[in-house]
Amino acid sequence: MVGRLARLLEDGAVTLKAARLCASHGSYNCNQIILAERRTVVFDWDSCDIADPCRDVTRFLVALQRLGFKYLGTIKALDGAAEVFLQTYEALNPFTITANLPWYTAFTCLTLAKYEANRPVCTFRDGIEALIAEGLRALKG
Repeated sequence: MVGRLARLLEDGAVTLKAARLCASHGSYNCNQIILAERRTVVFDWDSCDIADPCRDVTRFLVALQRLGFKYLGTIKALDGAAEVFLQTYEALNPFTITANLPWYTAFTCLTLAKYEANRPVCTFRDGIEALIAEGLRALKG
């Protein structure tokens, strides 16, 4: 499954739509955010760069899927929260991200599966398989 996903990503990379680049966090997820009364603060910018905003959006969405799988037993458990995040992002930002969303979702799933598999003590074995399956599903549309 991993090899198949990697090949699909490689083949699909040439079909990515040109995007307006912007400042990118690089590892954006709910662990990088502090919510205060009327403020939101994002921290841990050590992997920031300039990129397609879709990369940070999918990183956040896939992080929600990991949390859902790990703590609620299914990768789809937080889909409602993911949908609200995506709708809010699209409503408040000038960037269009939907064209590249499937590719970046699959890429992020593969990247995080590799990260989990290479940890000294992997506690997310079943989650790795779920991430790879989700990456394949994203590319199938």
